[in-house]
Amino acid sequence: VRSVSLGERHSLFLSRSGHVWACGDGAFGQLGCGDFTGCLTPREVREISPGKRPGPDGKLTSYPPIAVVSAGGYHSVASV
Repeated sequence: VRSVSLGERHSLFLSRSGHVWACGDGAFGQLGCGDFTGCLTPREVREISPGKRPGPDGKLTSYPPIAVVSAGGYHSVASV
């Protein structure tokens, strides 16, 4: 783990390879996993994982590793 950010009721973990993991209360979607449920065990936030996958236009797109994460009260931020 490269870094950890603690929000009010959730946590974010950034791996050395640029993958983001989240756990805690997800009632406001702050875990970034596409739903509003919480989890006690960290889940990977796959929608922002580095690598190649279809983009919004359906074309294969390369996504860079995440460089920094920050957890707030009811939100999360990740940046490349």
